[in-house]
Amino acid sequence: MVVPLQNGIDATERLGRIVGEDAVVVGITYVSSTRTAPATIDHTANTRIILGEPGGGLSPRAEAIADVLRRAGVDVEVHPDPLVPLWEKFVGLSAVAGMATLTRLPLGPILACPETHEGLFAAMEEVVAVGHALGIAIPADCVDGFRALVRSLPPRARPSMAVDLEAGRRLELESVNGVVVRLGRDAGVPTPMNVAIYAALKPYLNGAPALP
Repeated sequence: MVVPLQNGIDATERLGRIVGEDAVVVGITYVSSTRTAPATIDHTANTRIILGEPGGGLSPRAEAIADVLRRAGVDVEVHPDPLVPLWEKFVGLSAVAGMATLTRLPLGPILACPETHEGLFAAMEEVVAVGHALGIAIPADCVDGFRALVRSLPPRARPSMAVDLEAGRRLELESVNGVVVRLGRDAGVPTPMNVAIYAALKPYLNGAPALP
């Protein structure tokens, strides 16, 4: 059984195409960690995991996975509709990661500039609109919640995708902003902020592009 904990909303679907849909559940994690060296992760805060069935509802296998994780000391919740918390997390993650990577700035200066501040929350609203078009019951106050959350974060906070760009590593762009653009296009929902972020960062998808 596979419990994907990657950033984004499409990991369950992508893994299902490889190992079979019946072998994958939805997973969401809330964790603070830093990559300090190759193959070395510094875990700096407690981990919380939400998991559940892709089609919704509770199941013995989801409860069994949760029980194993709880015995290992992990805070776990089995959710009857895990796509909702998956998309809720993604609303903030995709916008903050995209804007911070695009601007090469930490969160403080992004919030201090009216234009980037507006762009950040416009990107969030686009994700909510796409989710609603796909039938995901993202709460109406989701973006307002992130307005309060981002103001509480350290001004020097930077998402992992921005750190990867600076280090010349491959970006999670396709699963962070590209998927918003693609799903929005398919659903007929405009996503201009995410389109701009995606287009500007696409040349860096596989690391810093080589100059001729």
